Amino acid sequence: ASYAAGADEYFIDDVVLEKIVSADQGDTTPPSVPAGLTATAVSSSQINLAWTASTDPSTGSGQASGVAGYRVFRNGIQVATSTTASYSNTGLSPNTTYTYTVAAYDAAGNESGNSGSVTATTFVLPVSGTTYYIAAAGGDDTKSGTQSAPWATFSKAWSTMLPGDTLVLRDGIYYQQLKPAISGTPAAPITIRSENDGGAIIDGQYARLPCYFTGTPDATRDRTDIVVEGIQCKNSSGEVVIISYAQRIALRRVSAYNANVGTDASPKNVHVFAVHYANDILLEDTAASGSGRKMYDSLETQRVTFRRCWGRWTYYPVVAGSPNDILNPYGADDTLIENCVGTMDPSSSRPVQGMGVWAHTYNDSADRNKFYGNIVHGLSSWAYYDSSAQHRTEGNRFIDNVAINAPYGFFQRGDADLRVEKMTLAGITNQMFTVQAQSDYEGYPKDSDYEINGDVRNSLFLTGDSGFNVNPSNFPIRSFTHKYNNLYDIKSNFYGTTAGTGEQCAPSPGQCASPAISPNFDTSRYGKGAYLMRSAALKGKGEAGGDVGAEVLYRY
Repeated sequence: ASYAAGADEYFIDDVVLEKIVSADQGDTTPPSVPAGLTATAVSSSQINLAWTASTDPSTGSGQASGVAGYRVFRNGIQVATSTTASYSNTGLSPNTTYTYTVAAYDAAGNESGNSGSVTATTFVLPVSGTTYYIAAAGGDDTKSGTQSAPWATFSKAWSTMLPGDTLVLRDGIYYQQLKPAISGTPAAPITIRSENDGGAIIDGQYARLPCYFTGTPDATRDRTDIVVEGIQCKNSSGEVVIISYAQRIALRRVSAYNANVGTDASPKNVHVFAVHYANDILLEDTAASGSGRKMYDSLETQRVTFRRCWGRWTYYPVVAGSPNDILNPYGADDTLIENCVGTMDPSSSRPVQGMGVWAHTYNDSADRNKFYGNIVHGLSSWAYYDSSAQHRTEGNRFIDNVAINAPYGFFQRGDADLRVEKMTLAGITNQMFTVQAQSDYEGYPKDSDYEINGDVRNSLFLTGDSGFNVNPSNFPIRSFTHKYNNLYDIKSNFYGTTAGTGEQCAPSPGQCASPAISPNFDTSRYGKGAYLMRSAALKGKGEAGGDVGAEVLYRY
């Protein structure tokens, strides 16, 4: 500072501001870099982002600041923050490509590096076309196809409609196959909808496939851009709803029942919803029940989304060694399963699995599939699973999932990079979490790069026979870690492994250093629905001050 003689003025020059570091710096370690970022365009103005949650290590004093949130960058400029590992970017321009990265920050102000970048392109603005009508009874193909003069057959519609057009099905039962012979475009999809949700029923009478959306059986996926809303499909000669050799097909509020599964002597390997050899498919708010090996099967697909799908397994012939499932990405990549629910007919004695990933010997991969906020209840086999017969798979994620009342919880036999977080397994009578390897499958040796690696954290195991079971068998498990899990009322906590960092369980010799915490779920008020809410007793008890157990009451 300087003083000018004879003047009542002060001025300051040559000032340098430097960072002041206190003697106790506290937390100076940034969270981990967010991984697995994906960007998905869902409309002409919205792109949805999702990524794997970051972790934040403890400070030197043993206190954890915890991940406070994420910064979202679009084309290099921060556009938002999010407290969860997802974000919906709205208000975008149509037919425009955007690039995104995210970075995590903690409560102490430390920030991670940016994630890898991803791009997505918003849809072209939709084109408004003509709306036509068809009636189950009283229609006439010589008429105009208007609301007052509907057509009688789907074949008339396919020969008339153009991209952007809509076909409205008047309420009634249709005894003809719904198999569009036309395609839309991304800007002008073909829309097929029931006049009233559930009012239009396509009945195959066990003589034909009722709802069939298929293209040429090759790699072109040439049946495209069709939206189907509010119809029922039932009583098929095979599978009930089939989407095959297609792309950009969306089913909303569609229900399906009763595949023709054959007999015990001659069973058919058919499912209720079958998505096979297709890309960029959406099933949203759908329902599946009745006979069928699987309620939802996604075979050799890419980027299929199952959102708020419900399945109740009922019947399939007795076939030795043939599992039944609620929902199964089978040799599929980048499937998103969120807020889906699975259960089964309690009178059946057949083994029924919940939701999981499977890669057979003829599947090259089953990678990066994500299960978020799902529920399975009252099943008779594994609630969740991740398994590969021969080839290397990797990157599957199970976050915020719940299983209630099943003999087994989670089974891993594959995946070089499995991550399970914030899972609640309640009332699992046998094994909560099992990792098992085998030398070969039906005589096929494992690939040279086949590995099993897993990570389970911030999860709740509540009331069961055994906790973590690790069995290398004839093939070594490369790495399996588990930490900050709460094992409450488990008879045997660990087999083939020992307690991980921060784990809480019965404080018997060689097991957890800290006793398990009772979640104190209010089942007297909420019944089993209490397990869908994160226990107040387990908030802040996880890694870096995070919570333990699932929270699935809200949409993901």
